[in-house]
Order: sequence, then C-alpha cells, then structure tokens
Amino acid sequence: MQQQEILFRKTTFKLLSRADALKQSWNSYQSATLTILSSLINLHQQVSSTNNTEAAHQLEEAYAVHTQRLLYKQTQRYEKAMVQLRTRLDQWSTVIQDWHQLAIDAQRHAAKAQAIHLTNNTGTSNNDNHTAFTPPPLSSHSLIQVTSVSPAQAHQWILQLEDMYKRLYHCKRMLFLQLEDSTKEPDMATIMDQWSNEKHHHQHTITQDISDRLHLYNHIKKVIESL
Repeated sequence: MQQQEILFRKTTFKLLSRADALKQSWNSYQSATLTILSSLINLHQQVSSTNNTEAAHQLEEAYAVHTQRLLYKQTQRYEKAMVQLRTRLDQWSTVIQDWHQLAIDAQRHAAKAQAIHLTNNTGTSNNDNHTAFTPPPLSSHSLIQVTSVSPAQAHQWILQLEDMYKRLYHCKRMLFLQLEDSTKEPDMATIMDQWSNEKHHHQHTITQDISDRLHLYNHIKKVIESL
C-alpha cells in the first residue's frame, strides 16, 4: 500500500515538473517574441517616416540619402522580422501541444489512482470494524507525504493551465494576423500592449502553487536522502 503511494507521488511530481518546465518554455518564447515585436515597431516607425514626403525631402537635402533605396532596405528588414515572428509562433505551438499531452497523461494518472484507491477500499472495508486503529510511526514516508499533491488535484491544475495557455496563444495568433493584414495600418502600440499583457498569467496562483510544492518536495526529499 505504501509502495503504491510512493509510486503515485513520484509520478504526480514528474507531471508537475513537466508543467513547471512548460511554464518556463512559455516565458522564454514570450521574451523572444517581445524582442522581435519591439524591432518591428521601430522598423514600422522608420518606414512611416521615410514614406513621409516632407521627412524624405529633408533627408535627401541634409544627408544626400536616396529615400527609395532606404525605404527598400527598411521594408526588407521589416519583412525579415515578420518571418522571424511567424517562425517563433509556429515553434511556440509545440508548447501548446505539449500542454495537451500533459493533460492527457495527468488524466490517465488520476484515473488509475482513483481505480486503485477504490479497489483497496473495497478489499479492506470488511476488516475495518475488527481492526483497532494504530497511528503509524513517524517516518520518511509520512514526512514527505506532507508535500504531496493528489493525482486528481494535479490533473485539475494542469487542465486549468492548459486552457489558460491555449487562450493566450490564440490571442497571439490573432494579433499576428493584424500585423499581416495589408489592408489596414496596424496599431503597433496596441498590439505591443496586448502581446505583453499577461497579467492574469503572472497572477495565476496555480503556477506559483506548483513551483512552491516542487521546491518543498525536492527540499524535503534531499534532506531525507542525506540522513
């Protein structure tokens, strides 16, 4: 019985470790795309300035700049940055796929744990009335059990995070389509603001709960192993 609990606990924390790693991957992609988006905004401003007749005339007069050649180079750099952003978004989608697979694995783990729990309860219920309860002695198992998260709780956390990251990624895709839309002048400031605004993500208590539980679990596990 105790061995089963240990195995389930290890699997649960492996699932939570995967969730924490996916959160870190998300943060990495967010940082990279914000850098590209910042470059796009600067290039967009440069192109707009070069397209301005008066500004272009001043450049030609003051610096002997060939504005059409400059505009061509600026446009090329803008298009290159767009390709980089599109590539990053396509790569980012693998994180969403990994969240989906993690949710499936967590569901299977929770279902298996529940089935075994019901089986064990059924098998021992007939002896409950005849066996006096003896508190178990304090042990390494009971100490580390304090940090444990049930498979069902881990599954619920992962499901909620999968949904949150899917919605965030969908928003990124919609914002990128606005950048690609050649029929409208993109509102770069608004796009940047919405892209960078992940307030509800950073305030999400589940991500912090997972990090805290993992930190505590690994700390206690390390202490026990050193004894």
